[in-house]
Formats: sequence, C-alpha cells, structure tokens
Amino acid sequence: MTRRLQSPSGAGTSARALRRRVDSSPRPAAPPPAMPRRARTRESLWTTRLRRAAPYAGGALIVLVLLHTLFGPYGYFSMRRSQQQIEQVRQEIDRLDHENAQLSGEIRALQSDPSEIEKVAREDMGLARPGELIFRLPDDAPPATPAPSNPSSAAPAGSKQPR
Repeated sequence: MTRRLQSPSGAGTSARALRRRVDSSPRPAAPPPAMPRRARTRESLWTTRLRRAAPYAGGALIVLVLLHTLFGPYGYFSMRRSQQQIEQVRQEIDRLDHENAQLSGEIRALQSDPSEIEKVAREDMGLARPGELIFRLPDDAPPATPAPSNPSSAAPAGSKQPR
C-alpha cells in the first residue's frame, strides 16, 4: 500500500515517485581514486614530521643569527669594546699632544730665556754661583717614632721585668 502525499498544488504524489525524482537528481562528482594506503602513510608521516620540525628549525636559525649579531667578531658587544678602545686611544693622544706642547714651550724657554737656564742649572744639576752654599734637605723624611711612655715596655724582650 502506497501512501499518497498531498503536494501544494493539491495533486497526490506517491512516495515511490518522490524517491525516483530524488534518485534521478544529479549527484556530486566522485572523489578521485585514493592512493594505496602504504604510499599515503609514508608521505603523510614525512610531511607531518617536516611540518612539526620546520618551526623549531626556523626558531633555531633565528637564535643563531641573533647570537652571531650580538657576540660574533663584528657583533654588537665587539663593536662596543672597539669603540671604548678608540675613545681611550683618543684620550691618550690628547694627553700626549698636551704634554708635547708643554715640552715645546720648555725647549723654547731654555733656548732663549737665561733665567730659565739658571733655574734648571740650580734645581736639577745642583750648581751654584761662586760664594753660595747649597743645603739639601731630604724630601721624604721617615716619621719619627714616639718614645714609649711606659718604661717597662721599653725593656728588651730577653730581660726580666719586676712583678
């Protein structure tokens, strides 16, 4: 017994007729034939491993480049050290230029100023004019040790002290 369905137009349609219409409608295209299971498994394992390893390899590469940039022979820290050395050498050059200018002034004074010549002869060479006496005092005299105030502590270590 077939059941009749009412269509909106009012005409009855059987369930078989509806099934025929649905079965005869165009279907989507079938998927392409699958690769053999063994080949597909190998490819997917390789692809999966590669996809998992790629971010780690990329991260490691970035870390290596960063380390080379910071600590390499032409890296940031090496350049900072070189700049500090350059600054030290510049300061040394400035100090030596200043010293050269002072020495050049002394040379000119010794070549032309008789009082400067006399000063150097008296101070550095120890020369004196006829009839002058030179008294030399020691520059760094050792400090005098104060005498001990307690006579018993002044006794030699080997002697006996009264008790």
